[in-house]
Amino acid sequence: MATATIDLGRRMLRDTIVGVGDWVYARPDGKVDLADASDAAKMPSVGYVTHIESPDLCYVRDTGPYKRVAQVFLPGVYHFISPTIPGRVIVGPAPPVGAVVVQQAGIGDPDGLTLLVNMDVRDEISIVVSAGDIVRAYAPGVLLNDAVFQGSSGAVERANATSLSTSPAIGFVVALDSPTIGQALIRRSGDVPGLSGLIAGKEYILASSDGKIVSADDTLNPDYPDTTPGSGHMMQEVGIAGSSTVLLAGPNRDYQEF
Repeated sequence: MATATIDLGRRMLRDTIVGVGDWVYARPDGKVDLADASDAAKMPSVGYVTHIESPDLCYVRDTGPYKRVAQVFLPGVYHFISPTIPGRVIVGPAPPVGAVVVQQAGIGDPDGLTLLVNMDVRDEISIVVSAGDIVRAYAPGVLLNDAVFQGSSGAVERANATSLSTSPAIGFVVALDSPTIGQALIRRSGDVPGLSGLIAGKEYILASSDGKIVSADDTLNPDYPDTTPGSGHMMQEVGIAGSSTVLLAGPNRDYQEF
């Protein structure tokens, strides 16, 4: 009769404080150590320890069911690498208070005792959290890096400068379906990465196209708001470019309506 093979994961060097069930990150020296979401240098996690082979070696997995003695998990809710207890996970649904880096570890199983781990899917990629970030449901069509306004339904929508009904922008989308499916992380202040074509030092305003921005002095741009009196358009400063790909966001509430 064939014996079932247990997948223990990857064989890795370890720090001596690491134990079975601990969530770990890979240090520059090649050893795994306790992951800590309050310290960017100790993230992201590469998985959890399944077996200790020797004082120097362990096995680490980043998929599959995870259980830990005396720990329960909220069914159907994301759990995150903890910023308060190194090597542990903490229940969602919102990003943990004190986290510098947010990383989803898995979703609670209906049995309440198991975490369904899959650290390879898009929803669990690490994201850097700013003090100016908020979480909101998002409307269909919203894209990463979009400027968004607070819709009457409670969800954020793509902002544009053509009307006060589609503005003012409250911030920029820096993550979608995070911390849970259907929610977005909105950056109200701080660096927004992943943009393109910006000019460092230039001031940017909300554009007339959904979710877009335009340089405040680029008046010939087709996305520039119509400043003709009575047009109904508005002028709102949303940030200053720090580089060609990064905007220092700071949407101004003292906008001008035409």
